[in-house]
Amino acid sequence: MNRPNVQALRAALTVMEALHKEHIQATCGIDASLCVTGNVGSLDSLMFTELHGDAVDSAMAMCGLAKDLATNVLLTEVVKKDCTESCIMRLVAYKRPQSDTVALPTRSASDVPLYEALQLRTSEKENPDLADEWMYVMQEEEKIIEGHKVFENGIKLFFEGKKEEAYAVLGKVLEKDPKDSVAKKFLSFQDLFQVEEERITDQSTNRPCQMNNPAVDLLQCYGMCLEGKYEEAKTTLEKCTVKDHHYDRLMAAIVAGTASSRSQV
Repeated sequence: MNRPNVQALRAALTVMEALHKEHIQATCGIDASLCVTGNVGSLDSLMFTELHGDAVDSAMAMCGLAKDLATNVLLTEVVKKDCTESCIMRLVAYKRPQSDTVALPTRSASDVPLYEALQLRTSEKENPDLADEWMYVMQEEEKIIEGHKVFENGIKLFFEGKKEEAYAVLGKVLEKDPKDSVAKKFLSFQDLFQVEEERITDQSTNRPCQMNNPAVDLLQCYGMCLEGKYEEAKTTLEKCTVKDHHYDRLMAAIVAGTASSRSQV
């Protein structure tokens, strides 16, 4: 049976596994749609294996988003629906439609869900050596999937704006699996959003906004952090002349984010 999305996902996970063994970090984005492929042009000017289409641009953009989200293989909902029975995956974020950015700080009804591909189900692996262990392996996979549902609940709370509830759930996820890089990434946003909430409070009460610094706009640093540009944010933040609690909180978030990013390299 021809299943191009499953085949693409299998190839991506196989490549990632091989790269990880060599301690090489990479990202992959998979989307599915109509596109133009093949030899394009004339005999005088011919381009080989050229790809054009919305799915091509979307997949390329998701490679960058996968790095920002501290994951490896990122899928759109179209691919996810086609591969549900073949792969263990989980919701990790929402993306703005027609945009390359994650829907921060909260999502809207039009935002597009993104999924992380974790591993192929046992039934999809090449020559699975299961024999008498088939039922046991399937039960273990179901336990893994149930665990990811807790993670997904935390992500949904996060993008609904229920940040404190989300941090509590994701904190429990990280306790069970300290290597969960995506949970770490979202928990690293905690201080940044607290700074933003204080800024909004300052503005809504007509009090002088403490985020205004004579030498630098701390909100600019805040935006850089959300985009994963930690080194750029640090360079900008170091120009501050007023080092208040906002400065300290942002610098701590930058240090934590930088360490998290380097651990993915």
